[in-house]
Amino acid sequence: MLSAREWESALVASAHDTARVRLVARIYQPDDVLDIDGDLEAIVVGAETPWLTTSIVQAWTGQGIVVVGLYPPDDPVAPGQLAAMGVDVIIKDTEEPEVVLHRLRIALPDTLVSPTPTGLITVVTGPRGAPGITEVSIGVAMLIARKSETVLIDADATDPAIAVRLNLRPDPTIEDAIDLIHAGKPVATCVQRFADLGVIAGASNTEYLADSATPLLEGIAAETAHVVVDAGPKPLSAITKRADEAIVVCDASAVGIVRVAKFVAGWSGPQPRLIVNRVPRRDTTQVGEAVRRWTGITPEALIPDNPAIRDRSRHALTPHRSLLKALEAVVHV
Repeated sequence: MLSAREWESALVASAHDTARVRLVARIYQPDDVLDIDGDLEAIVVGAETPWLTTSIVQAWTGQGIVVVGLYPPDDPVAPGQLAAMGVDVIIKDTEEPEVVLHRLRIALPDTLVSPTPTGLITVVTGPRGAPGITEVSIGVAMLIARKSETVLIDADATDPAIAVRLNLRPDPTIEDAIDLIHAGKPVATCVQRFADLGVIAGASNTEYLADSATPLLEGIAAETAHVVVDAGPKPLSAITKRADEAIVVCDASAVGIVRVAKFVAGWSGPQPRLIVNRVPRRDTTQVGEAVRRWTGITPEALIPDNPAIRDRSRHALTPHRSLLKALEAVVHV
């Protein structure tokens, strides 16, 4: 839908450059849709379009056309108006064109045949405050990889750091993996190697995960024996509910224990297995009792407060043996 706002020209340019969608036409008036030859699968329209009405939107959706509405962030009324009209996908017009195209693609019907997942899915998460989710995710995945083919996915929507931590390339990312899954292709080309472990890097813009978390997990689980997901401190419910098992990481400090108590209280997913990180050796018993008292969950692993663990993480090395040894209580190698 031709618009005077910058999103329209940027979206058209991106469609040409990436070939993620085929641009059929740029239209000025609703009747122009009738003049388009062939099947029209989607229409992108701006909230500022003066002739856009509920009846027009419903006429399009009634023909099976997906309608994507873009709105300016400084217009708080626009999202509600688009939703009331029946628009299928509503996005801020300041989003990157690649994100808009991705969400458009996955909104199209019959673009994905969900594979039958065969591998187990383990999600690693925890409260805010950097309790060590990334390092524990890597350690858990590497231990599992000793027994079976394992892929570690960085699905941290806040600070995806696994590629940096392991000194891997920043791409391909989970966005590329999702595109392959929707195209019915294997994701092997998106998997980098670190020792025995396969890794899929996180993306800088992760809003599309909300639309694609389930097919992403199931697509990768169909190709590997075990999937470990670093879900970060704000895990998507689609990820936690789809997981076969969940590991929650907390810091051994007083603030860390209070935060994990609140985190567990609002948990939605499989029964979490609790790991306490940075535990002073002299306070092991006290920390374990405090966590149990505040969360109602007995910790399954206590990772010692060891400077060598942090040192190895800074130098892109495999996790320190003291961390791996502690995690063996959870992974059971």
